[in-house]
Amino acid sequence: MIEPAEYRQRRRRLMAEVGADCLVLLHSPAAAGGNGDTARPDVDLRYLTGIRLPGAALALLPGEERCREVLFAPRRGPRETQWDGPLPSPEAQAAAAGVELGVPAGELDGFLEAVLGGGGWGPAGGPSGRAGSLSGGGARDGGRDGAGAEYAVYRPPAFPAFGRAVAQGRATVWLPLGERPRRGGPPPSPGLRLARRLRRRWPELAFRDVGPLIAARRQVKSDAELALLGRAVEITVEAFEAALRRVPSAGREHQIQATLEFVMRDRGARPGFDSIVAAGDHATVLHYRANDAPIPRDSLLLIDAGAEVEGYTADLTRTVPVSGVFSETQRALYEAVLAGWEAGLERMTPGATLGEVHDACVAALAVRLCELGLASRPDSEQVGLYFPHGVSHWIGLGVHDAGDRSRPLEPGMVLTLEPGLYVRARETLASETVQQLPAGERRAVTAAVQRFAGLGVRIEDDVLITESGPTVLSGGLPRGIEELEALMATAGPPVTAGGRR
Repeated sequence: MIEPAEYRQRRRRLMAEVGADCLVLLHSPAAAGGNGDTARPDVDLRYLTGIRLPGAALALLPGEERCREVLFAPRRGPRETQWDGPLPSPEAQAAAAGVELGVPAGELDGFLEAVLGGGGWGPAGGPSGRAGSLSGGGARDGGRDGAGAEYAVYRPPAFPAFGRAVAQGRATVWLPLGERPRRGGPPPSPGLRLARRLRRRWPELAFRDVGPLIAARRQVKSDAELALLGRAVEITVEAFEAALRRVPSAGREHQIQATLEFVMRDRGARPGFDSIVAAGDHATVLHYRANDAPIPRDSLLLIDAGAEVEGYTADLTRTVPVSGVFSETQRALYEAVLAGWEAGLERMTPGATLGEVHDACVAALAVRLCELGLASRPDSEQVGLYFPHGVSHWIGLGVHDAGDRSRPLEPGMVLTLEPGLYVRARETLASETVQQLPAGERRAVTAAVQRFAGLGVRIEDDVLITESGPTVLSGGLPRGIEELEALMATAGPPVTAGGRR
């Protein structure tokens, strides 16, 4: 687990980066979703506090001498508690995150009035449940209520340093603004909506996006984060081994999914995203998630899944022959993808960029596609007919973690390596790229496409960048053809609680 001291260190580094004349505010809307979407502000809030509860918020005031950190923690009334169970008190939630002050989430609007308007602020919860008085000037009163919870009253101006910055036109509010709205796109982010609301009231304020600053921090993992990712990968490998052993006896895709996710749950993890179990030509659909079709015995089966441990998610893919033995055609396409994987791994060294890793994979795939007849020349346009996605993405808090794709690789970064080839005959042969080939080349490519039609192969592993080069965290899961066939030859009954088989 990640200790409160590490969360405190993360917040201090962020406050030092933004400077004294700033307010940083992260707010997790009540309707926030899961952590698969790293653009949502609740993921950044979790990175800084460990808190994932919807409705929570965090305010940071680097320039203040007191009350530099405030956690606005959700509470539940008696009826909500009956339905969903109790929550720790705001004070307890703040203590778990190492935050200086924890108050109910309902105090956020009053806090913003005080910090932006220069007034006083008194979190509810003083003696006998009364909110503290805001009269007087400049000092802080403190005490404890009958339950022992701390309370405080901040007399006006409650936040003098930021108040001076507002008065002198130097104040900046940092929010997770997200993508700017565009016609037909998603609605404005909660942070952008809040910025618009605050600007109408305080037009002298400047607003900046805190998301890229936190994303840059999230790209390099701490030892505690690497331990959580390592555990997530370990459980995912075990789940894959059980699922691959199940393949010869499974009749439908959902049975493989059930085995995967049973092992994850049984080992104390959970699926980090919707598992993909794609048999036959379903393997050519990148985000196939129906997972309910029969499994043809002569087909390939593509499995893409990852366990999540305390928010940190692994992401692995393997493609295997349902029969337990690769056919000649299946083997040829698999070996081409494996060549791309090996070329990409060799390039995953400190200083390289994801673009360079991708280009290395594409170059290797291009050579193999020409050898198979699927391409008439080794160019990226023809490779794109069969390899339409990027070869890598960051992992961490969510399966697609935040990060700048142009940033050179550094020790402590963790990312996927996932080349693939997907032969969709109708779309490929109808493409402008194929139609514009010289007649002889088009005939040769058409024959090869018909030979490999309906086959999809992807190989995906999780890789840690170190000073000495890449370390494949998921190296314990077989990847080579002979090793995969040997694993599937040990087929047995589904796993049960408390043991692997």
